[in-house]
Order: sequence, then structure tokens, then C-alpha cells
Amino acid sequence: MFLGCTPRPSTDPILIGHVASFAGPDQALGEQAKQALELAVEEVNNDPGLLLNRRVEVLHVNSAGDDNTIADAAVRLITVNRVVAILGGDTLQQAERLGRAAQSYSIPVVTPAGLTSPYASDNLFPVGIAPEFTGQTLARFSAQELKARHVGSVSDARVPFATAVTSAFVHDYSQGEGRRVEQCTFRNEGAREGVKDREGKEKQESELPDAASRVARSHPDAILFAGSARALIRFREHLTGAAGQKPVLFGGEEVPPGELLALQQDRTAKSPIYVPTAFAGDGGATPGQAFAKRYRERFHLEPTAAAALAYDAARLLFQGIRDANTAERERVRETLSKTVHFDSLTGPISWEKDRLVRRPVFVLRVEKGTAELAKREPPP
Repeated sequence: MFLGCTPRPSTDPILIGHVASFAGPDQALGEQAKQALELAVEEVNNDPGLLLNRRVEVLHVNSAGDDNTIADAAVRLITVNRVVAILGGDTLQQAERLGRAAQSYSIPVVTPAGLTSPYASDNLFPVGIAPEFTGQTLARFSAQELKARHVGSVSDARVPFATAVTSAFVHDYSQGEGRRVEQCTFRNEGAREGVKDREGKEKQESELPDAASRVARSHPDAILFAGSARALIRFREHLTGAAGQKPVLFGGEEVPPGELLALQQDRTAKSPIYVPTAFAGDGGATPGQAFAKRYRERFHLEPTAAAALAYDAARLLFQGIRDANTAERERVRETLSKTVHFDSLTGPISWEKDRLVRRPVFVLRVEKGTAELAKREPPP
């Protein structure tokens, strides 16, 4: 009589790759994400029954914010380290690079970025605010809170996130009777790297002064700026007259900690900036408060959206592994693609047929050295 044999469950650690910038201007983003992942991994490893009775290990790789480095790092993690999944991609473009690099290996990429639909690849799973909903949130805020009847819109034509925000804003805001938007775009926002003028200074080819002049001539009640926080600071330097005193709605991606601080410290500003974010303060919910408390105690810092979104991304991935009851790449990816609901730090989020993330959005009022919560918007 022969007895059948069943394979023993693996006791090897579940390896997960994390690609982020740990140097340069975005270093704070990478460090906060790394710290948040440390808490998420510690939580799951302290409960042996939580994830297939296996430990989780995260391999952190520095992308230095370079798109080519991001893709190369993903491939190395997959082919050399044999990771089950990848976390990372702070922007829409970085997330798409990771997704394309990992797609042929059937590796899921869970990203803190906000993505527009359809995604660049079907192995991408975002937890950040979709640009469409950033635009809709700002449209409602402008109409309901600011009572604006005329908005001047300025967007970076090179950035897909900014284009999607502007399109959604214009569509929703214009539905109201008597409301109108005057739009303009820019492509060059400052000095060309490495190009010098006759005096040895970096040559300027910025279109921001012209955009500021066009907005000022339209006499808006409020201004939508869809681009980077760095470009917004330069844009406001060129706003003159009454336009310089109008509130600004920021329609960019999640603002890195350093850039948010720069916006707060811009003492020349004569009006507030309203910034949408996925996490503010304690998050307004019990899980967010508990996370913020743990984060402060461990790292002696206030957690930002970068930390909260990284923590949510890790927990979503862990939920996918648990629901799949395996750490096999394809099965985890398939399970994540069927996920509809998830309890984030700030409340329930969901993905419907269009796969756009529906989650709470916090609007911060940034003015005179402070960033305070102006409004919490429920999921669309």
C-alpha cells in the first residue's frame, strides 16, 4: 500500500519589494514609506496566523526618482530576489513604469499613487486618490465652500495627472448655472537643466509668467493650479493685482513633505492654498488615530500621506495574500483584481468596474505657516 504525499507548506519568508527614492529631493517620501512599512510588517509578523504562518520581509531599493532606475529595480527584485509583489511608485508615471516592468512576470504592483482609468497595465493596484476625484472634490469645494462663480485654470500639459484633474474639474464645476472656467496650459516651468546664458546663469524658458498674466486678466474668484507644488510656488510669484489675493486650489499629486513645508513657508503668498490629500492629522478615524500614535512613538515624527498610503498599500497586499491563501504571484494578482472593498486608515475605500479608487479626501488650508483641515470629503 502506497501512501500519498502532500507538499509541506513553505516556511520561507514572503519577500516583497519596495521601490522608492531614498536620496535627493524626494528622500523624505521614501523614508516615511519605509518607516510605515516597518510598522505594517511588524504587525503581520507578530501574529503567526495572520499570513499563511510565514514571516514577511521587505527589500527596499532606491530608485532615486529616475524612471529608468525604477523599471530596472523592479526587474532585479523579480528575477534575482524572487519577490511575490512590489510596493512603490509615488506618482502616476512612476507607478505605470513599475506596472509595465512587472507585467510580463505576473507580479502585482500595489502603489500609493492615484491612477486614472484605464491603467497602463492590469497588474497595477492603487490606493491613492484618483485624479478624476481630485478634480471633482475641488470643483465641489470651489462651488460650495468658496462660492466661486469664475475659476481660472492653469495646468501642466506634460503631466497626465494634471490633465485628468483639470478635465474632471471643468466638467463638474461647469454644471452649475452661471459658473465658468477659463483654461490655460503650460509646458515649460523653469530653468533648463545644464543650459546657461551668456552670464553663466541657468537659461529660463518658463511659460508660467504668461500663464499668470492670462489668469490675472480673466479676473477669477479662485484659481485651479494643476501641476507640481514646486511649479505652483513659482507661478504665484508672477501673480499680480487682485489675482494674487484669490484662493488657489491645488490639483497636483500628493505633495511630498518637503514641498508641503515650502508651501507653508511661502510668506509672500497673500491668499490660502487648498490642498487635497488622502491623510490629514489622525485621519479622522480610529485606525488612522492608532496608526498616527504608533508612528509618533516609534519615529518621533508626524505621519504624512506618504506614510499612511504606504501602510495601506502593504495591508491591501497582505489582504490579497490572505484571501488567495497562497503567496503565488499569479493567484495574489488575480485575487487583488477581484477586490472591491478595503478598510483603509481613513475609512472604507472601494474599486468598482472602472477600478478607480473611491476613498475619503481631506482638503487642507495652507496659509501663513500652517496647514489645517478645511473639509473632509466622503468617497464619491
